[in-house]
Amino acid sequence: MLRSLFALVVLFPAAASAQVDISISLIGEDSGSESYEYWGKDSGIRAYSVATTACNVGTVPASWNDNAQKAPIIATNLHRINPDGLFEQMGYSYVKYSFCALDENGDGCAGSCQALDCNWLGLNCSDTYWAGLNDGQFGGSKWLINPTTGKWPANKGGPTSGPAAIRGRLQVRNSDIVTDGSMFFSEAQYLHEDDHAAGNARNNYAWRPITFDPGPADIDNIGPTQMGDPAIYAWQANANDVLIHDLAVENEGGQGVHGWIFVASRAVDLGGGLWRYQYAIQNGNSQRSVGGFEVPVPCDGVNITDVYFHDVDHHSGSIWQNDDWSNTVGNGSVEWETVPFNTDPDANAIRWGFVTSFAFTADRPPVGGTGTVSLFIPGTPTELEAQLTVPAAAFPNYCTATLNSTGNAASISASGSSKIEDDDLTLMATALPQNELGYFLMSQSTDFLPLFGGSSGNLCLGAPQYRFSHHVLSSGAGGQMTFAVDNQDLPPGSAFSPGDTWFFQLWYRDGNTSNTTDGVQVDFCN
Repeated sequence: MLRSLFALVVLFPAAASAQVDISISLIGEDSGSESYEYWGKDSGIRAYSVATTACNVGTVPASWNDNAQKAPIIATNLHRINPDGLFEQMGYSYVKYSFCALDENGDGCAGSCQALDCNWLGLNCSDTYWAGLNDGQFGGSKWLINPTTGKWPANKGGPTSGPAAIRGRLQVRNSDIVTDGSMFFSEAQYLHEDDHAAGNARNNYAWRPITFDPGPADIDNIGPTQMGDPAIYAWQANANDVLIHDLAVENEGGQGVHGWIFVASRAVDLGGGLWRYQYAIQNGNSQRSVGGFEVPVPCDGVNITDVYFHDVDHHSGSIWQNDDWSNTVGNGSVEWETVPFNTDPDANAIRWGFVTSFAFTADRPPVGGTGTVSLFIPGTPTELEAQLTVPAAAFPNYCTATLNSTGNAASISASGSSKIEDDDLTLMATALPQNELGYFLMSQSTDFLPLFGGSSGNLCLGAPQYRFSHHVLSSGAGGQMTFAVDNQDLPPGSAFSPGDTWFFQLWYRDGNTSNTTDGVQVDFCN
């Protein structure tokens, strides 16, 4: 029965907490033959489409009125974890514009469906688009959509070129469908203006493990649909050392309407003192997109080799370019970047719904660090910081410490980044006597002089020495001191410059006498 807007207001009275919230409850089907459609191939590229089911998990009905441009946009993708263990996107489809919700029970929706007419998806109701209905050949162009707000124009665009069998569809290179250690995943994403305005865009994803069996023309589900996360989380689900950082481009689409970018990283031990550093960035729904990615690496002689970049090509008349990003190694970082927006606004940035993957090999073990994600379209902020797995700097120890009252020789270590602009160097001294005072010292030269006046320890620093004496620390019950060096609060007369080598040591009290740790060396770059 058709219901007026007034009736809807009566049935679902306005409340401060009332929100549209659409979730993807199913990719493919749990039974039946409409999960995936294979459309054929051309020039080594195969074409597919994917069935999806949405569920209204909000507190008000969700508009499904395409005539009013108030209906969800459905994007589908395929991804893989390649034989080397790196997460990569395999392909994407032009989007489906939904229409006329069926308001069904089940298909992953909890509770009883409160059905309305087909311009609305009622509470706890599901709506399914079989694979044939999600055919990108009759879909819309992604570049006409604002993914942050979920708004789309009356002119939906669509595929304009390419072979008939694959045009606009979810295209995958046949060479990517390899089974020697690869794992495969389908993904869906729904965009809806009211859902995004309610601040609920973060959960509008789902992914599902699949297999190509017995061959590329046959996709089968091999696990349940994973709701609420983009497909990059499939990497973490299959490799527990993957670190993922969700980044919000805050208020990008208005107050409380954020763009979401997901950054994942890991390090694989290759043996022989080598590690393969792997990264993937998925742009969930940021209109501003990603135009650059920088990973900090030590500037003290680390060897970086086999720098890698992977993206998925745009197709079927897309206005977005396909040029691979350039990369630069040196000065304390590995950096990839596309053509600047001001040079070409259609350059190959990481657009919404796309994943780009990066990698390199280094001869240093992994530690936690901070990388930089640069936004493509100008605005504020220009970049975001992401927590990553990165190569460790080499901070060698030198000199000899004498035993203290614990019967041990106290030791100093350094961690963090030796890149000056990161301002991320931390000193730690361990094996100290409990509840004693001390402070760190530094110099640009070394020496070896026993402390005088009856004290134990050796001075491992040459002249001049600079003291952090206004940062007196206590070793506490744990017998250690930790100090985050602030480049803006160094001892008077000292400063770090690119190319400098500085040496650090701790002086500390030990009962009625004093002592020192050994020394540690830090080579700085900019």
